[in-house]
Amino acid sequence: MSHVQRPAGEAGHDGRSLDTQRSEPGCPTLRLRSERRFGLLPVVRPVRVTIVGAPVACGAEVKDTWRELSQWVAGQLHRRYGDAVLVEYYDLFDPGCPPLPPDAELPLVLLNGEILTSGGKLSVPSIRRAVEALGVTPGLPGLVTASQHRSLGADGPLPRQDPK
Repeated sequence: MSHVQRPAGEAGHDGRSLDTQRSEPGCPTLRLRSERRFGLLPVVRPVRVTIVGAPVACGAEVKDTWRELSQWVAGQLHRRYGDAVLVEYYDLFDPGCPPLPPDAELPLVLLNGEILTSGGKLSVPSIRRAVEALGVTPGLPGLVTASQHRSLGADGPLPRQDPK
């Protein structure tokens, strides 16, 4: 393979400097990055939907209504977005429960750690709108497009994905 000498400071196809690929005459060229970048997708960090609720005392029994509704919401979002969205549920007094902001009401819905809703109902349409505003689009379960990876600020190569 022949190596073409380019002027110092010239940019490659991705806008980065090509100076990292230079070598002295007679020395082998050390390539720090591949010129062929197709076929690689960045690693996805799923959009994290966190729901904080609490068991509800109803007469002589305690119902876990928020947990059950959160499981339903998780199923709806997984069918629509696959692994691009991760739903977590915490009871208010769970040890791993994220800290609640002042004046928060239950159920609290956080999207990537930011408050989406506080109090009221769990709304799948409002969660969907917020998820799609981050660039996640509906698709085959478990598959994420390259544009979704970039919009989520993902980095690194993504392993091959096969439809389920």
